[in-house]
This record gives sequence, C-alpha cells and structure tokens, in this order.
Amino acid sequence: MRIIAIANQKGGVGKTTTAVTLAHAFALGGYRTLLVDLDPQGNAATMLGMDVQPMLYNLLVLKHTPGQCIQPTGRPNLDILAGDKSTSEAKEAISGKFRRETILADRLRPVYNQYDYVFLDCAPSLDILNVNAMTAANSVIIPVSVEFMSLVGLRGYIDTLAEITQHEYQIHVSAVLPTFMENVTTEAKTTMSQLQEKFGNLLAQPIRRDQRLKEAPAEGKTIFEYDPRSRGALDYTALYKQLTGGTSYGAQSS
Repeated sequence: MRIIAIANQKGGVGKTTTAVTLAHAFALGGYRTLLVDLDPQGNAATMLGMDVQPMLYNLLVLKHTPGQCIQPTGRPNLDILAGDKSTSEAKEAISGKFRRETILADRLRPVYNQYDYVFLDCAPSLDILNVNAMTAANSVIIPVSVEFMSLVGLRGYIDTLAEITQHEYQIHVSAVLPTFMENVTTEAKTTMSQLQEKFGNLLAQPIRRDQRLKEAPAEGKTIFEYDPRSRGALDYTALYKQLTGGTSYGAQSS
C-alpha cells in the first residue's frame, strides 16, 4: 500500500486537481483508493460533485474511527476523507499534542489494509498538517506550474523535505510534475529546461494547459468523466502509467 502526498508550499500549481484526478485514475485502474483532503478549502469533495460531511476534524480531534469518517464517492474503488474550514481548527487542536507530527498516520493505520493507494491533498503551506502528510506518506509528488517564480518556491520546498528526512522519517520524491504547460511560450520552454537539468528522470511528463480541466469541477466530474479524450485526461493517464510502471519518466508531451 502506497501513501502519496501531493504537495507544494506554493498555491495555484494544480495540487487538488492532481490529487483528485490521480485518485480517480487509480480507482479506474482497479486499485482500492482513498483520497484525503488536508486543505482547509475542502475542494476535493466539491470537485467530485459531492456534498459530504467534512470528517477530517472528527478523525484527528474527536478520535472517531476511520470507518466513521471515510465516505464513498459513488465511484467504484474510490473513497474520500473530506475536509473543510474546520480543518484549520483541527490544525490548531493537534499542534500541542504529543508526537503531533504522526497523528494522521496513527489515526489512518487501522484502514491501511483496505486500500492499495492513499492520496493526500495538501494545503499550500508548511503547517503541522503538511508535516503530518509528509510523515504519513512514503512518497510525494510535487506539482509545479511551468513559470519562473514556481522554481523559486520549489527550491524552498525541496530544502524543507530534506530537513524532514534528516530525522526518522524517509520521504521519497516520486515525481516533480510540471503543470499548466504551454509549448508555445519562451518562459515555459526555459522553465522546462531548468527542471529537466535539475531533476532528470524525476521530472514527469507535463500536464498541458487545458480548459477542459477547469470546466470539469463545475460539473462535479473528474476529467475522465467529463472529457476522457481531452489533453488533460491523456496527460493524467500518462502520469498514472508512469507511477504504475507503464512508462518511464522524462517523456515529453507532443
């Protein structure tokens, strides 16, 4: 069972889109999948067209069992542990707890054998919930928008991961994922070149800018439900294959 955090301290890089879309891709592939929303904005359930009770607070603070908090999405193989603005209250409540950085992992452990993959949608911050995500996960995917300023934030986040791994926790970066790729711009080409130079085979095939990815959440659908032939669906399918060993990292979109 793999726990994959989708994380970057910079906002607007497509973390929630990536978490929701990948979770559904793995579910469609027959893997039992759990999506955990650690962002106080609580957008994961909304993107799935769901009006569910936010249960992350109940799990972390009220110590309800995972079975009481995890809810079905109505899609085969895909469940969700939803959050909302109460997630911020949960963050404050656990900050003073003993071994506060492992509370999420401890609470979820009873259901680990029920899932093949768990995806953690992280907020754009370096708070205690993100530290919990890093200590619970055995790998991380770092989405980064293909623009110069995103590179600056990415360097800082990589340094933070290095600090965490100096302790007892091991975090494996599965992929650096370029998002909002536009082949026609000089900035995008330069940024991709710099990413390739720094990360080599860890650099995943980019997710191209696609209006259909923006439209799908308004319909409460993933891109695979909304437009399975779109560029967004094709690119996330390619990422799914990379993560499951279907293709190697470093392939470029045409």
